[in-house]
Amino acid sequence: LFAQAQWPLSADLHLLLGVRYDHGSWATSSRDLFLPYASLDLQLDVDRRIEFWYKPQTVVTTYGDFARQNPYLDFVALAPQRSPVNLGITFWYNSPSASLELTGSYERTENLAVTLNGFSFNTTKGEPLMPQGELHVNILDADRFALHGQATVRPSSASSVSLYGTLQSTYQ
Repeated sequence: LFAQAQWPLSADLHLLLGVRYDHGSWATSSRDLFLPYASLDLQLDVDRRIEFWYKPQTVVTTYGDFARQNPYLDFVALAPQRSPVNLGITFWYNSPSASLELTGSYERTENLAVTLNGFSFNTTKGEPLMPQGELHVNILDADRFALHGQATVRPSSASSVSLYGTLQSTYQ
């Protein structure tokens, strides 16, 4: 369930405020979640725009989805993955010959399910080098910093070249 409102603060500046309601239940309990979000959008000129945003998120992975991603794992008590802090800035540039979008963000995630391995290698003489161990899931909290960009250059009206990329670093 979403509710939001947008206000023009000036001809080039707009404020968006909203709230998202989620109800989650999982193996050990259930919870109601209210996630407020906001963005401030500034049109710098006809070709450039910048947006500052705060958008917390909740991701609920079903057991079926988790089993398809990790078919060799036993039952894991999953809780909704929450990102109560998810803020960033996005810059857009558009012209007839090129367009660019750059986004920088910081996200604090709780209940992130990460599949890890406990592999060791059999080094017995004459035996092939084979992994031994098992997969397991850790539920952890993490901080993620990301820079995402995409650009399109149009050298002529009949052709274009697009580039996409993401740099990110995640810490527990």
